[in-house]
Amino acid sequence: MNSAVKIVVAVASAVIGIAAMIQIASGLFGGVQLPQCESEDAARLVKQIIDENFDVQLDQLDGVEEISFDEAAQQRHCSALIDTGAEGVFQIAYSLSWQDRDLRMVAADLKIVDQKS
Repeated sequence: MNSAVKIVVAVASAVIGIAAMIQIASGLFGGVQLPQCESEDAARLVKQIIDENFDVQLDQLDGVEEISFDEAAQQRHCSALIDTGAEGVFQIAYSLSWQDRDLRMVAADLKIVDQKS
């Protein structure tokens, strides 16, 4: 999605997980859809969370996968690998859900699952 994105960090906790919100642009066709795990909006949100809460500059987001999608709850569960450079590679789990669908605000929760290297 090529759009201006407003990111607002809502809650941060490096131990338990991190939550944040992002405002997305409405799709041209078919109304507002929850972003896919591999979308630009989701990647931008993950990078923003990592950059602001772990004091590292995220070099890369790889291996993005959708684990599940609960259509009734409108919640998408995702996983990815993040390469933080000198700090190493970490596996993360994150979920995307509507904070406020009418305002197109998407909430994300992120947890670091494992350090790979």
